[in-house]
Amino acid sequence: MRRKKTTRAERELRRAEARRRDQRRAEIERRIDLVEREIDLDAIKIIPWEEATVRVLCGEQLPEDLLVEMPLTPAEKFLYPRIRKVPVEQFDDALKKALSELMASDTPMSSYERQWYGGGLRWLKSRRRSTKTKPAARAELYEREIDVLVGRGYTADKAKEEVIKSHNLGISIESLDQFILRHLRKRSTVDKTVG
Repeated sequence: MRRKKTTRAERELRRAEARRRDQRRAEIERRIDLVEREIDLDAIKIIPWEEATVRVLCGEQLPEDLLVEMPLTPAEKFLYPRIRKVPVEQFDDALKKALSELMASDTPMSSYERQWYGGGLRWLKSRRRSTKTKPAARAELYEREIDVLVGRGYTADKAKEEVIKSHNLGISIESLDQFILRHLRKRSTVDKTVG
């Protein structure tokens, strides 16, 4: 397969994107350096990129305690409000949803950004699948928790209610019993055939 020749304009766009990424990386490293040197970030004033550009073009020298906020790409502007202030335990799901919406939207993106965000979305989807707990393992966990609670003096029904509540299962005690019996029975038949 023959590689497609890139035009001068495409090369310039790629170089510009690389420069923007390098500038962002340098800005992040600078902030990390400030934190490591224990400089109070609240004492530093952050101004938008546009304001800094105007001030520099007017001949003003920007002070040392001033940071310039990097401009966001349209894709970053799309994602930022959707994942901002999301609790840590819900971040993966919120990011996956935001990336799905971004890929389905008509937000302008370069081919590099489309590939980057698409790859991130695929990774998130595949990772979530692999971390899902198997029903037999969950049934065993529920049974062990019930045994521990009964050992602490709970009645069997009260222990099952606590397990249902702690795992946000939203099912009845009878349903929990059926789930545990069904999945532990499958595991015990596998153990008997293997052993």
